[in-house]
Amino acid sequence: MRSIGINGSQQDNDIIISFPNEPTHFPDNGMTPTTIDFYLTKNVTPLHRPISLPDLHSNHNPVIVEIPFREKQPQLKNDATKKFTDCTKFRKTTDGLVTINTDIKTLEELDREVADFTNAIQKGYEGSTYLIKPKKRNDEIGDHTKQLTSLRNKESIKNKCTSLPNTFEL
Repeated sequence: MRSIGINGSQQDNDIIISFPNEPTHFPDNGMTPTTIDFYLTKNVTPLHRPISLPDLHSNHNPVIVEIPFREKQPQLKNDATKKFTDCTKFRKTTDGLVTINTDIKTLEELDREVADFTNAIQKGYEGSTYLIKPKKRNDEIGDHTKQLTSLRNKESIKNKCTSLPNTFEL
């Protein structure tokens, strides 16, 4: 596994990896340490490091992996990309609804002013925000183009599987 994959897996799953400063594996054939060794020694800085014991008979140094049990929460989709707000219309709407009161003396008056301001913002948002419907690209493409694209994709897959070149010699 490449270092970037290990890093992503660690972040996605809340995995805590502790390790020594030196590589965890020294190959017998004189080659460089493995990808995980470079990841562990270069890309991560845990709070507590295990101590390497070279007196052990293994050619590996200790790596402690702690995987806490946490239920993974589903990621919610962001609706911000599906809506458009006309800022000029929002400003005009809220300007007409908001009145500034500088003579607030009680907490009840403050609560009422905050509620009025919140309602003005909500009405401005509702009146100036529109849902954007994405265009379906396939509706704009003709049937002949769809067939050619499908044929090209099938041939591309066939050529990848057989490792034959796309050109033929006569």
